[in-house]
Amino acid sequence: MQFPDLSSFHSIIKNQEVVQVKLRPDLVHFKLKITFLDGTLLHVRENHLPVSNWHEYSYQWQDDANQLIHRWDNSHERHLLSVPPHHQHVGSEENIQPSEPMTLEKVLEYIARQLSPQ
Repeated sequence: MQFPDLSSFHSIIKNQEVVQVKLRPDLVHFKLKITFLDGTLLHVRENHLPVSNWHEYSYQWQDDANQLIHRWDNSHERHLLSVPPHHQHVGSEENIQPSEPMTLEKVLEYIARQLSPQ
């Protein structure tokens, strides 16, 4: 796993900020903040341990008032242990639904479809 290349999504991205990054042989960790042309934000957090192929992620898309639009993640609080590891929060923290395993590219493709004129 390498640091993500977002160049193919330049048509929807206004700004991207690297909040934190650690690239070591035993750990790839990064946090990004991506601002889209419509003012919405995507907060990205990924952790990857190459030796075990463990991958933890959270992609939180929110509006310009910091309200949740959609979040995909595979980690959860103890009180949510009945939730599948890969899940999504749609429109609110309480609306939890199963999800396929996600990647930043899949999330950006989804957001691009939502932002494109119908």
